[in-house]
Amino acid sequence: MSAIKELHHLTNQIVSQFEQADQYAREELIKKFENFVEQRDRLINEIQSPYTEEEKQYGQEIVKLDQRLKVMVNDYLGNIQKDIGVVSKKKQSNKKYINPYANLYGMDGSYIDKKN
Repeated sequence: MSAIKELHHLTNQIVSQFEQADQYAREELIKKFENFVEQRDRLINEIQSPYTEEEKQYGQEIVKLDQRLKVMVNDYLGNIQKDIGVVSKKKQSNKKYINPYANLYGMDGSYIDKKN
């Protein structure tokens, strides 16, 4: 199989996995994407010109798939960042609940007489 065909097949696979992202654990999907990036880099380096008409067609489809994949990956990363924000807010509210007076500053309970 030529490198362009293999790249097309590989890109189709990762797009379909991101379309079904809810079926995978986050870590598993991230590892699959990392493997895809490594294999993609290797395949891109193997592609040599001149290109046949079939390879040009595969190339155009790969570009479209890559654009679609980029949108899906950005959405997925946005969801991860949102979840991280929720977790950090929960941590802060738990700390405030456990020790509500931790951030109070000043002289609690003291009186300063200003007459002199």
